[in-house]
Amino acid sequence: HITLSTWVRDYLFMPFSRGGKGRFVLYRNMLVVMVLVGLWHGANWTFIVWGAYHGLLLIGYRLFDRATVGTAIDRVMKQRSFVPFSVGLMFAAFILSAAFFRPKTLQTSGYVLGALLGFQHVTGEFLLTTGTLVLLFVSLFLAVAQERNQFIDRLALQPARVQIPAYVVAFVALELFPATGPVPFVYFQF
Repeated sequence: HITLSTWVRDYLFMPFSRGGKGRFVLYRNMLVVMVLVGLWHGANWTFIVWGAYHGLLLIGYRLFDRATVGTAIDRVMKQRSFVPFSVGLMFAAFILSAAFFRPKTLQTSGYVLGALLGFQHVTGEFLLTTGTLVLLFVSLFLAVAQERNQFIDRLALQPARVQIPAYVVAFVALELFPATGPVPFVYFQF
């Protein structure tokens, strides 16, 4: 993804941005480029919507950031205690995009999105029996730890008595939440 994002920046976004000035041109280019990234993932309406969704997220973030500069909201968002909330919010926004990435039709995407937003068929019993809550909190912890302390780099510098339990926990988590079957490489479908 780093290579893709660099290529998209250098060969799509920057050429589109030449000669254009103003926020409208910037926002238009962000949206067009993200729609093209969606098309790169697959020639299907679901991928176009997926790309447009991410483009609109980027535009929304830029508009929100401009509107809140120097305000109380801006000060709260810059505090370390806000990091878990912002990570969780971005994670939730990304998860919503999954409703368009995997389904083959927009109709199926609508069903998935409805289930995600309406919590249909998701009960507390389901969450507890599958360990979804544990996985969510571990993921959130790791995201925040990585953001704050470059967790992986710091772990590599720790003595074995710290590293070994961390690796054991990671291994056990992978064993508890295995893939349910063979997963075809998504780009073979392109």
